[in-house]
Amino acid sequence: MTTQADTHTSLDVTVAGLKVHALQDGSGPNVVVLHHSTGSPGWIPFYDHLAENHTVTVIDMPGYGQSERPPWARHPRDVAAISSASASAAGSRRNSPPCTCTASTA
Repeated sequence: MTTQADTHTSLDVTVAGLKVHALQDGSGPNVVVLHHSTGSPGWIPFYDHLAENHTVTVIDMPGYGQSERPPWARHPRDVAAISSASASAAGSRRNSPPCTCTASTA
């Protein structure tokens, strides 16, 4: 049995004083993956395909995975603002162009 080695990078960015965790790989236009309410499935094979032509960033949204959740982030607009700033911060590490966001259904 062969397994594919992990090629993505695990990174943490600080947004509004909070640690937000993300996984990232690839190069080219940014694609940001937002997970559903059950949390992130981590890095899945589909992201490897996206990373062939894009910089793929998979964010653990506030309160999920390895990201912190501030007590004040209770409204969807708060989570959206933190997620947007996190995507920008992660993208700026690679000097990548503006991003496209997508939701994960995995």
